[in-house]
Amino acid sequence: MPISELLKQYDKEWLLIKVHKFDENWEPVEGEVIFHSPSDAEVGREMLKHKDEQLDFTVLYAGEYLEEMAVLL
Repeated sequence: MPISELLKQYDKEWLLIKVHKFDENWEPVEGEVIFHSPSDAEVGREMLKHKDEQLDFTVLYAGEYLEEMAVLL
């Protein structure tokens, strides 16, 4: 499913996404949600469960970033 559709479907939640396709700049464009939660900590714990798998995944927030939110790259 297109990443843009996933972001619409899971408003104001953190998404752990298995990426199926990247664009020419290595931005994820298609994937499937493995896990979602309003809590970034829960998504982080779920991500650790997949650490030994050979997956291309990304974590995205499906909502507007608030001023008090910090983003680490």
